[in-house]
Amino acid sequence: MKVKTKCPKCDNIFITEVPESQDSFETTCPSCRESFKIKKKCLSDPLDEECSWEEHGEPRKTVLSSLKPYTNRPMVASFLLLTTAVLGVFTAVVIYTNDLTVPIFSESMAMLTASMRIELVFALVIIFSVAAFLGFLFSWRRRHFSPSAVCAFLGILSIGFFIGSVLSTIALILIITAREEFENGKQGKIF
Repeated sequence: MKVKTKCPKCDNIFITEVPESQDSFETTCPSCRESFKIKKKCLSDPLDEECSWEEHGEPRKTVLSSLKPYTNRPMVASFLLLTTAVLGVFTAVVIYTNDLTVPIFSESMAMLTASMRIELVFALVIIFSVAAFLGFLFSWRRRHFSPSAVCAFLGILSIGFFIGSVLSTIALILIITAREEFENGKQGKIF
């Protein structure tokens, strides 16, 4: 039990831990390093400072939040986003070198010339692939949940031989389900 006592030499009042089963206990003053014995009950004079003590407070019952173990979801998401970024860059290179246009974009860009459409699609796929790569970095380091999720969403638009969109969607789901594992910069964990 915790006991409050007073040093007979320097009158310093301090708290010490005494086992419940003992009637007397040898302690040392933290201020002057004087060793003295305190007793549980005063046998002779109740005003004797050497044996007067009082129990100090209750035992501490600290409630700490249990830490959840890290999962591998952000790591898996980061590898999926890296794959999405690489596939997106390859898709952009294939589109540019073979003068291909993606059918999804062709209908909405009818007013542009063929070469302008190819360059625009190339630029968009590269931009979305870079976003997927940034999502890889954020997810790998488990930092900045919101930018990581946004980059995973933009990675869906990188096409990546159409496999990249699926991989980026899975990465987005993994990032959202592992939200508690991300740190928000210098501010610490998000709860």
